[in-house]
Amino acid sequence: MLLYIIRILDIPLETQNNKSISRRDFLKFAIASPFVLTENPVECEIKVGALYGIKHDDVRATTFWAGEEASEDNMGISNIPSAWYSNWPAHFGGIDNPENRDPKNSYFPEGFTPKENPFYVAIPIQEFTETGEAPYAHELLSDMPYVGKDNAVSRLKNQWVKISYNDKKVYAQVADIGPIPDGAETDVGYILGQKPYVYTEELEIGGIDMSPAVTIYLTEDEERPPLISQTSLEGVSWELVPPECVPEEGPWNEIVTESGPHWE
Repeated sequence: MLLYIIRILDIPLETQNNKSISRRDFLKFAIASPFVLTENPVECEIKVGALYGIKHDDVRATTFWAGEEASEDNMGISNIPSAWYSNWPAHFGGIDNPENRDPKNSYFPEGFTPKENPFYVAIPIQEFTETGEAPYAHELLSDMPYVGKDNAVSRLKNQWVKISYNDKKVYAQVADIGPIPDGAETDVGYILGQKPYVYTEELEIGGIDMSPAVTIYLTEDEERPPLISQTSLEGVSWELVPPECVPEEGPWNEIVTESGPHWE
């Protein structure tokens, strides 16, 4: 049986405009969110205040990768740095090229074995800015445990996400923030399940970015564009899940990321 725990947040909030927001108003988001608690493969504890179990349905998923250079296809955002690494490919082990895959294991890039989990995603929750912790980050993430034996800084990095598409489900670790343009703010209402996902070509916020391995896993039995890098999926669902809710059997557990942030 799942155990549901609602914790009272006793830290006052400030909005992006430095205006205070009451705990009561914030809890309206956290408690009244129309999240869907899905069936999990093992018995586990889902904490409402910890963002676990809040399901985001019918979103657009795009493919990105460690070492991706800035271009018009990705809103001019380089993925050589990530939200937690100054040099992401150095920590990953190389560039996770979506078009050059290991012929024996297409979840791996060709030419090297990743140092970190090739099943990774970016979700639109900004945790840090250049000046420190992002607004709302503490209140959104303070109930979440640190994930990774070498991570005691970021509560979002390495968290697990369950992604569903048609009849397939895959699990991946959070490795970056996105899809969210530079300077954009985290949509707290969306993250808490109060607002629907909205996509426009001009401003892509609120979907999910998936690694080549995740995209390949979800589309192995379907027709897709010739280039993995150009593959986007409509109608994807995603939700954060506790580590104990992640099935042990699956390619996502072959290499698990344990590291914390490393800014140079």
